[in-house]
Amino acid sequence: MESVVVALWTVVGLLMQNLPCAALCVIPFSQGGNDISSAWRHVFAIIAVALVPFIALAVLPLPGYGRFLAHNLLGFCMIGALCPYYMRAIEADTSHKIFAFVLAMCYGYAVTMLWNFMIESFDLATDPAQTYEFSTLVALALITAISFVPMSALMRYVRTLFATGIDAQVWWHMAILPAIPIVVLLLGEWLTPIGFMQPTSPLAHMATIAIVVVVWWTLRTIETLRTNTLRQSELEGALRLSAERRRMLEDHLQAERGRVRELEAEIAELGEAPARTDAPIVIATPTQATSFLAVDVRFVESLKRERIVHLVSGESIHLSASLEQIAQELPSEQFVYCHRSIVVNLERVRSLATGELTLDDGTKLPVSRHRQAQLREQVMGRKDSGTA
Repeated sequence: MESVVVALWTVVGLLMQNLPCAALCVIPFSQGGNDISSAWRHVFAIIAVALVPFIALAVLPLPGYGRFLAHNLLGFCMIGALCPYYMRAIEADTSHKIFAFVLAMCYGYAVTMLWNFMIESFDLATDPAQTYEFSTLVALALITAISFVPMSALMRYVRTLFATGIDAQVWWHMAILPAIPIVVLLLGEWLTPIGFMQPTSPLAHMATIAIVVVVWWTLRTIETLRTNTLRQSELEGALRLSAERRRMLEDHLQAERGRVRELEAEIAELGEAPARTDAPIVIATPTQATSFLAVDVRFVESLKRERIVHLVSGESIHLSASLEQIAQELPSEQFVYCHRSIVVNLERVRSLATGELTLDDGTKLPVSRHRQAQLREQVMGRKDSGTA
């Protein structure tokens, strides 16, 4: 009867220790089209096969350290059987699967250390030869219930990180970081027969805290990379959108210019070739395309980061093109610089005085000293020719 009880406690203990870790390995990939039900059937099959030697070990009379060493070797063998199947059954990037597996192992080690600490603190073990007893299983169930919920939430968060497109090499590096202390502690504490090489209980607990800190730091680093990756994707999307808008504006500009050429050709056929001042002025930038008639422009000025085309109608057009670009499109015999930031329509100049000129609507504009003489000649020349 005692052997049956020992075997029962062994089954319950192994399931409580291994099933949460298996579930944590699967959670990050539960929405990726994987056959989770089939995976769980194989997991249960592997654990069921592993229960046989574990039960035999629990029932057979072995010395303390021999039982301890054999128990842990069997645990490594079971993990060694589960890991390859996990890697083959889950359809995901290998680096993602390794990272999730390492996090699950960190969880399993931390739970085991907390469990041992609770057993030592409250003196729960009545038979040192047995790994699992009713009192120790109650402690294990309590720790698992408390720790599994936040850890499963963390693994769901990891699932969102996997979807951000972070380079696989980053996941490999971040998986190695928490795996190193786990491997060192497992080999040093469980497989070393020399007593002084085994870490003491305080050292093991400190190492557990260090592992938790490393895992936290790893996830914070990955979150930073995720944020940077998302920002880079947004910038690339904005650049693609800008390029598409630029191509659309260029196509629109070409279509407008083609239409202008068609209209000029039609008018030329009728013997009424258009004057330059009647031709539409088209100003195009990567984000804007605007057209207007030169005869409708009173003057153009540059203010800070934009250029303003003042029309005879009193309206104004705001452009992002440079003043030089706009001046090149305007008829050079009709539009001149009166100031480095102003291009004026000579046909709209009413009078010219020292340092300023007055337009036909009463607007006064500044005149640069070095442009005064040339501007006077141009204004007088247009008056003499009868165009002003």
